[in-house]
Amino acid sequence: MNEVVVTLISARTIEQGIGLEIGKTSEQYQNSVSVIELNPSDFESLEISEGETVEVESDYGSVLVKCRSSQDVPKGRAFMPYGPWANKLFSSSTRCSGMPQLKGIKVRVKAAKGLKMPSIVELIDELRRL
Repeated sequence: MNEVVVTLISARTIEQGIGLEIGKTSEQYQNSVSVIELNPSDFESLEISEGETVEVESDYGSVLVKCRSSQDVPKGRAFMPYGPWANKLFSSSTRCSGMPQLKGIKVRVKAAKGLKMPSIVELIDELRRL
């Protein structure tokens, strides 16, 4: 199975902010934050189609999200908006700073054909059990 190892960067987006105003359980919010963007070269190496589900795994956890190609993302990097899907990939440790490391972590991305991305309600229930 094809996989890529990339450095994940997360940040706020306009779409995420609009979704937050509508409500975290809204479809608009979910669609805005349950995605990973890869450079077209990295995306093509996965041999998937735009919007297909992928598994993203870090040393701290894994999550299923939709994947899309973006010219705005440099090769070897990935982008995810802040949100519950990205939170599954980060350590809860703040190393005395009060803020977890939300940028620059290594992740493995691979196709997840046949697997279903969790809804926000399912994801929150899963996070509560940790």
